[in-house]
Amino acid sequence: MSQFNRLYALVQEIEANTARVEHTAELARQDVVHHPVPGGFGTVSVGAGGPVAVDLDRLLVRGANGVALGAAVARAIVQAEAELRRRYEETTAAARRDITA
Repeated sequence: MSQFNRLYALVQEIEANTARVEHTAELARQDVVHHPVPGGFGTVSVGAGGPVAVDLDRLLVRGANGVALGAAVARAIVQAEAELRRRYEETTAAARRDITA
């Protein structure tokens, strides 16, 4: 195999690996984490752009203290964002390991 052909094959391999990592990162960015609100009030859903949804149980919310409920929802969002970040890092790290192996 000529030096040119070897170089061309390496470029193709690099381009394929780059495309695979970019695709994996894009899929990871589309991930949504659903996390329970402390106290069993419901769940929050968080995606790459931030909160996607807050689903609360109407019956439980009625008698809840507004400040405490707001703090619980905020805590759940922060925890969901941390989980989403962990998943993203884990997924992209695995993709990077695959191309260096």
